Amino acid sequence: MSAFEKEEQRQRLSLEAEQEMARLGIVRVPADYFQYREFRYTNLQDALAQARRDADSIQQAGTWNTSRHRT
Repeated sequence: MSAFEKEEQRQRLSLEAEQEMARLGIVRVPADYFQYREFRYTNLQDALAQARRDADSIQQAGTWNTSRHRT
């Protein structure tokens, strides 16, 4: 299943679920995640900071830091 399909599936709620949410005063709030390699961040600044650290590591060593990279 692609990321797009997962997102579509996550967004679908049954009519019963929507009615129950309305009855109980539950509000659905979408949330963004930022994925960098195998890690998921809720804060863009954290994802950028890690990616920049890795980029600096590449420049200094001339290769990816393999301890943080899965193949």
